[in-house]
Amino acid sequence: MKAVACLLLACAAALGAQKRPVDWVNTLVGTAPLDKQELIGNAPPPGEELYTGMTSPAAVLPHGITDLGPINKNLDLAYSAGVGMSYNYIHRTLFGFTNGMPGMVVMPVVGPWTVPPERTESVYDKSKEKATPGYYAVYLDDFRVKAEMTATYWTGIYRFTFPKSEQSHILMDLGFEGGDIEISDDHTVRGCAERPIRGGVSGTSERGTARICFVTVFSKAFHEFGTFKEIQPHQIRRDGFLGDNRVTPDGKTESGPYAGAYLDFATSEGEEVLVKTSAADSFKDAQKRLETEDAGWNFDGIQRQAEEIWAKLLDTIETKGGTEHERMLFYSNFFHSFASPRLVARKGEPFRGLDGKMKTADYDRYGPVPFWDTGRDQIVLLTLVEPSVKVDILRSTLEEAHETGFMQTSFHGDHAVWMYLGDWLRGVPFDYRAAYERVSL
Repeated sequence: MKAVACLLLACAAALGAQKRPVDWVNTLVGTAPLDKQELIGNAPPPGEELYTGMTSPAAVLPHGITDLGPINKNLDLAYSAGVGMSYNYIHRTLFGFTNGMPGMVVMPVVGPWTVPPERTESVYDKSKEKATPGYYAVYLDDFRVKAEMTATYWTGIYRFTFPKSEQSHILMDLGFEGGDIEISDDHTVRGCAERPIRGGVSGTSERGTARICFVTVFSKAFHEFGTFKEIQPHQIRRDGFLGDNRVTPDGKTESGPYAGAYLDFATSEGEEVLVKTSAADSFKDAQKRLETEDAGWNFDGIQRQAEEIWAKLLDTIETKGGTEHERMLFYSNFFHSFASPRLVARKGEPFRGLDGKMKTADYDRYGPVPFWDTGRDQIVLLTLVEPSVKVDILRSTLEEAHETGFMQTSFHGDHAVWMYLGDWLRGVPFDYRAAYERVSL
């Protein structure tokens, strides 16, 4: 018996050693609040919700701009404090899922529903929640719906597995900032919205707005549909904190805050409804991205592709020793290191600069670097593991400085200076004279 036990332990160790770096990642790491008083540094009231690592378990690719993930905090009705993260591990109800379109919420519902900002939520089972690189899945207990999502660089795809019901729905809305939404046929919803152009300090200040459009296609035709929106309190005669709402059965267009659409289906037990989506500066470009990166309905194939992209990148660092828990933490945090900056356009593709002008990328263009708290570590790590990508980030940051009139800074110093100086000392090839002319202003 002792020999058998030793053999089993040896096999288990061998299997552990064969795990790839991507297999160690748990993308939920960083989503729970800090609750150890000795580490907090102050004395908040008991029960106050404290900062998490502000990470997301959304399905996304490295530096991806399209991320599909859970929203378990109703930010529309929550007290505004600090950074409004849409997911906190301790919350036990889900209000919907993020979308490639900024501000949009997508939610599968079975039975009665209500319009936002109240939102129709569901309890979810933590034991059935799965979050791995490029994939997120959860079971919505109240609706008996399994929700899965994965992504390419420019598109995302959901797979909702419904129970048998004549009242299966998918709700979509553009959030508080609103916009225009249109049901263009029995398989397609599309729309546009004005969204802030971010720039300035840490890439957070607004520099005007840009119009962003989305196209969302369903694998199953919806047999009934309609639109809805919120009517703000100042737009109606009676006062009310939430205002009022308008639901239009068979409506095909709507505009304004929380402009949205409801799509109705009759589903059999275990029936899958797939939803793929993309956002761009125009309907034409969004549609082109869907046709180029997500032409069919091969959810599993896209998931495998996303996993392999992450596997190749995470393989750049090999670890030895340590416990399984320590390896999980290392690779999970390594994974989160590629959340920013986000890829805005591949070389040769159109994009909108921080000056609001449409351009064609001469190289892979990245968005602003969130220098606050990353200038000392994460942005340096990218130099070590993605040197060619880092050159494009240097070029992007310098071009953004020309567009805005100044180089990005942070609350705690001119971290852009550190980035350029550090890469110069490390021998990264770049036109540092041009960068110096901008950072020295």
